[in-house]
Amino acid sequence: MVESFKLFYSDKWENRKKINELFAQKGNCDDVLIIKNGWVTDSSYANILFFDREQWWTPSTPLLAGTQRAKLLEEKRIFERPIRPSDLKKYQSFKLVNAMIPFDLAKIIPISHIQ
Repeated sequence: MVESFKLFYSDKWENRKKINELFAQKGNCDDVLIIKNGWVTDSSYANILFFDREQWWTPSTPLLAGTQRAKLLEEKRIFERPIRPSDLKKYQSFKLVNAMIPFDLAKIIPISHIQ
């Protein structure tokens, strides 16, 4: 997880300099989970979904409310809520989705993979 207080939607879509700076902090991880002002947002390239053994949740504080995320919310396949890093222990797994990675093709990853 990496924290950013000055990252905005346009940075993720138009100018990836700040996203790339956060991504550079990933160490030996595959990606970063971005935290802004104490709230979980997205990864560097996708929206994140969390599974609590009953349903899928997405943070209500994304940097970019992507089209795949919007579609899943509209279809009521996922639901949104504010999520803090301390809430992650409530979930068993997660998926990363975007326009190129639809829900049904996204890998289910154990929550323990988030460091």
